[in-house]
Amino acid sequence: MTDAPNRRVLLIDDDPDVRSLVRTLCDQAGVVLDEAENARTGLDLSSRNRPDLVLLDLVLPDGTGVEIARRLRRDPRLSAVPIVVLSAHRTQESKVRAFEAGADDYVVKPFGLQEIDARIRANLRKRELYERLERANVELRMANERLEEMATTDGLTGLSNRRTLDARLEEEFLRADRYETSLAVVMVDLDGFKRVNDSAGHAAGDALLAQLAQRLRAQARVTDVVARYGGDEFAFLLPHT
Repeated sequence: MTDAPNRRVLLIDDDPDVRSLVRTLCDQAGVVLDEAENARTGLDLSSRNRPDLVLLDLVLPDGTGVEIARRLRRDPRLSAVPIVVLSAHRTQESKVRAFEAGADDYVVKPFGLQEIDARIRANLRKRELYERLERANVELRMANERLEEMATTDGLTGLSNRRTLDARLEEEFLRADRYETSLAVVMVDLDGFKRVNDSAGHAAGDALLAQLAQRLRAQARVTDVVARYGGDEFAFLLPHT
């Protein structure tokens, strides 16, 4: 198991020979191993330490591996952790019940050192692939959120942009018309803005627009929309006003 360092494995099995075999493999590979002889201890360790892989006996002194697998799958923090069932039961019924409960693999006892080593490595790789996919999904979601923000927000002032203003204006107009409430739109123009750009430069003009946007936002209610209409023009959309 040379390709699985810095990983954590939880072994829930009351067989001391199995625990000794798995312990030897994990020690050689630098994998942290948590051991439990019963279901209660195993569930407690799984909750506290969040393993990367669970090795699970089907028959335990205080419960069954099938029930433990179901409980692990119901836990959002552990639902994607691979579960490898270790069992002396060879019947198809036992295997089907284990897989239906959420097991990813099934190893029949007694097993050899090479077999269990290969199974552990394969399922740890599966865990790593899932984590990569999860990170990629998070990055994609964040990128989509940034794109959505860019599509609805004015980059200089942080106010709503013209596109957002037009959409909200249509919504609020229809709402005001339906419920017969008032609606106001206030246009704000910054006098003499061109002279600022000409005399102090566009960077100073941008800073002035950003400062004005902060002051306008401070005057608005939570339900109001404050938008940059374009250039040095701003707009307030004021429902029930």
